Amino acid sequence: MATDLNALVLTASHVVSFVFSGSICYFSYRAFRRSGSLSMRSLTVGFGIITSGLLFGGGLDWLTGLDFKTSVTIQSLFTTIGLAFLMYALFVEPTRS
Repeated sequence: MATDLNALVLTASHVVSFVFSGSICYFSYRAFRRSGSLSMRSLTVGFGIITSGLLFGGGLDWLTGLDFKTSVTIQSLFTTIGLAFLMYALFVEPTRS
């Protein structure tokens, strides 16, 4: 019974995280299109990678039957790369027109 509850909580948290990170990705993309800012582009790419990691990490586990450690490792790699883009977005100098 506890395993079923853990699986439900994990799935629910992944769905909520996917919705939030996808929304942030969408709105940062709109801001990039409006402003043309390099930092907004990097922010969009970073959250896109994190969102993809959520999808691949959970999806590969569910679709292909990968073990839990492998799917978490894949998701962590995507999250790490996405966070690197977010860090870059914070330090990009704005272009002067």
